Amino acid sequence: SSWRRLKLPRLAFGYVLYLSEVSTTPAQIAPGAEGTINMKLENIADTSLKDIRIELTLPAELAAYQDASRKKIDSLAAGSLTDVSFKIIAIPSAEEGVYKVPINFKYVNSIGDEKSENNTLSVSIGSSPQLIAELSSSEIYKGNSLGDIKIKVINNNVGNVKFLKVVLGESQNYKIIGTNLDYIGDLNSDDFSEVTFKLNVNDDKKLIILPITLNYKDSLNRDYTQQLSINFNVPSAKEAGIKTSSAGTFILLIIIVIAGVIVYRKYFRNTLKHNKRAVFDFKSKI
Repeated sequence: SSWRRLKLPRLAFGYVLYLSEVSTTPAQIAPGAEGTINMKLENIADTSLKDIRIELTLPAELAAYQDASRKKIDSLAAGSLTDVSFKIIAIPSAEEGVYKVPINFKYVNSIGDEKSENNTLSVSIGSSPQLIAELSSSEIYKGNSLGDIKIKVINNNVGNVKFLKVVLGESQNYKIIGTNLDYIGDLNSDDFSEVTFKLNVNDDKKLIILPITLNYKDSLNRDYTQQLSINFNVPSAKEAGIKTSSAGTFILLIIIVIAGVIVYRKYFRNTLKHNKRAVFDFKSKI
């Protein structure tokens, strides 16, 4: 948490209960998570204040958690400080953002007058997103080095992201055909999207590392960059589900048979000619 010193205007003379510091723990509360609002109250008067009542008006996205939304302090001496805290919870369905929480202070001053002051603090609801990337599908296999690969980007975080860009890094093991950047845009919580890149990989590589960079913003417009690596084991044609054509196999068998017949007939003719010549030479000698 981080304390913030507040400079709040006085509504009229005699308002002397000062909200000097306020913070939330954690500084950002995730949807469905618990947190605490911390305050420091200061009596800047010369006399004590009595019957101090502090009440929060929580928005629909926040609720008191194992605690009340109002607190009471019997008295606060002149010039002294006191700490007040409220346990809260962000409802699971709360959208990320900054929410205003009105605070009302009531107290009795030294001459018996009841005073009332209204102030406002801010509570941030959100979480730091963390995306996942994995290889979804590929047209590349041993014997086919050129094709598309699809990468799936998953948002398994409670918060949405926007302006999501996916960049594929260069490598000596492949050449990127076309662009190395694909744009997704918005990616909601518990959702995924796919991007496509065309590669020409080296034929001798069995394992290829795909370096991925994800650039995006969260709902509060904070920038994020993630560096990921995806392992791509180049499959064989069989592992990739590529089947050899039966027609092609049949044609190959026919070619082999024809070649065999040609070779046999040529051999048979040469043998027959040789035998006839041998018989003729034998008769001539007789």
